[in-house]
Amino acid sequence: ALGDITISDGYELSLRKEGKGSDGPGYSFVVKWKTHTSSSEKASQVPQGWCSDSLIQKLDEKERSEFDQHCSVYTEKGWWKKVEKDDVELSEIRRSHPVGTIFPVKQSLMKSTRIRPVADMRAANLASPMVSAVQPTVLAAGRVLRGTLRRGVQVRQYDLEKAFYSIGTEVMDAKTGKCTPVYLRIGKDLFQCSKLAFGLSVGPHALNCSQRIIQKVARCAYDVLKGAQCRDVFPTIVVVMDDFVVA
Repeated sequence: ALGDITISDGYELSLRKEGKGSDGPGYSFVVKWKTHTSSSEKASQVPQGWCSDSLIQKLDEKERSEFDQHCSVYTEKGWWKKVEKDDVELSEIRRSHPVGTIFPVKQSLMKSTRIRPVADMRAANLASPMVSAVQPTVLAAGRVLRGTLRRGVQVRQYDLEKAFYSIGTEVMDAKTGKCTPVYLRIGKDLFQCSKLAFGLSVGPHALNCSQRIIQKVARCAYDVLKGAQCRDVFPTIVVVMDDFVVA
């Protein structure tokens, strides 16, 4: 592992080698944090791993197929692994681990994606340190971009594919000191999640920090490879979540 860089109070980011069988780049960022016990008053107001089966059953055949197809992207890559346990063991997992719920949301007819899986991670976030993402707003990114525009400048926009899932998770139970996985409930099934699930409050911040590190490495490599006498100017790069604007 390389790093263990503190990115916010209670959160650390490191770079680790991927295990065998991974179809990724060989290394991935991992965000690490400790859970804590939520106050009984707040915990009672937040459902822990509620069942979304009734919402899924209300989908028509085409909608259900699209929802299942979206979820299969994560299960086929091994980011979500189904937990095969009896009812008693599943109940114990939901009681003692951070559990979120995946449920379907219908989007506008104007959207290419009609049914999108959404995660309710309120219970997991309540047991995690508070964090907020510090990154440019879309308006601020637009101002930076306009400031670089001049004749001959090319502007390109890139979107990182499944960006959150390039970052692993290592959640530590503050009581036991042991790793406690994040679980996701889809209908009546339970899945163990090994990557940064959307809906976790640390997600945008961890993603932003990892992209800043990559940007700094790219800048250093550019300076070394091009040399100080090179007339080329390092491109202006504005990052908003998983969108890169390069000018």
